[in-house]
Amino acid sequence: MDPIQNGHIIIISKKHYLDIRDIPENELLDLINLEKKLITILEDNFNLLGVSVLQNNGKTMDQGTHFHIHLVPRYSNDYFWENHEVEKIQFDLDLLKRKLKK
Repeated sequence: MDPIQNGHIIIISKKHYLDIRDIPENELLDLINLEKKLITILEDNFNLLGVSVLQNNGKTMDQGTHFHIHLVPRYSNDYFWENHEVEKIQFDLDLLKRKLKK
């Protein structure tokens, strides 16, 4: 469904979870192990630079969407990052640093 690159894979949990924080540890471990297996298959068998791993959480998810992970194969000169422009929003780095220290 709308792959952004040839070889683009989506890993979707069988149960409905809104974001990664909702997934029980044992199921999360299964998803991460599947992610590792698929990345290994892609990187060991295809002429890739690597794989970008993308996921959304919380309110960025479309209504009714299950938690999912995108594995996007990266190729030389694919211009992946050059095609993404976002509006920069103010962010309190000091607050983040304080929260990370806890």
